Amino acid sequence: MALATLGALFSGACATGINRPKNPPARLDPAVAEVVLLGGMHGYHKGHPRYPTSRVAEILDKLHPSLVLIEWSVNRFQDGKPLDETLKFLEETTGSEDEVAWSYSKRSGATCLPYDIAKRDKFYRDNKFFEREKPFYQAIWNELKANYPLLDLGVHQHFAIKAICRDSAAEVVNSALCDKIVETDHEFRSQVVELVSREKDIPDEEFGQMEREEWSRRNRAMAENICQAAQGRLGQRIVVTMGYEHRYALKNLLSETCKAARVREFWEILGE
Repeated sequence: MALATLGALFSGACATGINRPKNPPARLDPAVAEVVLLGGMHGYHKGHPRYPTSRVAEILDKLHPSLVLIEWSVNRFQDGKPLDETLKFLEETTGSEDEVAWSYSKRSGATCLPYDIAKRDKFYRDNKFFEREKPFYQAIWNELKANYPLLDLGVHQHFAIKAICRDSAAEVVNSALCDKIVETDHEFRSQVVELVSREKDIPDEEFGQMEREEWSRRNRAMAENICQAAQGRLGQRIVVTMGYEHRYALKNLLSETCKAARVREFWEILGE
């Protein structure tokens, strides 16, 4: 679905006046949409000791957005509704924030739409992305362990630090601290891969470049789609659910390029 078409869908849903919350949030600026980037754990909320599915549901109920955007490709919905295959996944109980958001939309009457890059899954299939990812990084880590002991230590320390975010409560996961930890992890990992690939013959080294380009392209598309939604929902609250590692990129992109969005944290709003 093209951005222009997606924008029409967002604005059209708004223009009809349907699916507005019965009790709109107070003190919203009519000139912008209030956008809450709610980082989650995909399927790991179920059984998570500090950030369970019930906490995701509680946050959504308290924020009471008129629109929830979920991390699904825009082509997985048609005419504002999920395709049958998409619906089957959204109504499972694996514990993802997308499932909770979909359940909230049915319960509250809010609109639920996707915002991820078009044909994401096709890109992964066509490039055998996940089949190539594990052996590529295993080769990198093996090379680090054998010849770059300090870098190897640094990588493992980064993983350990990021685990603090992954295992924490919603307020920590959705904090500037964890955003910086994740951003640093991505930058450091990219630099390590570039260094090792430049000096050593790593199998399938083209994968590293493809992965970096895909991450950047996907985050830009996400931000553009969120901005389209914001332009159609001025004066309203939007909650955007995502894997928490996207938060740092989307916050930066939206603040730089989207005048229609005012990005806020859920814990700021609930504390008012």
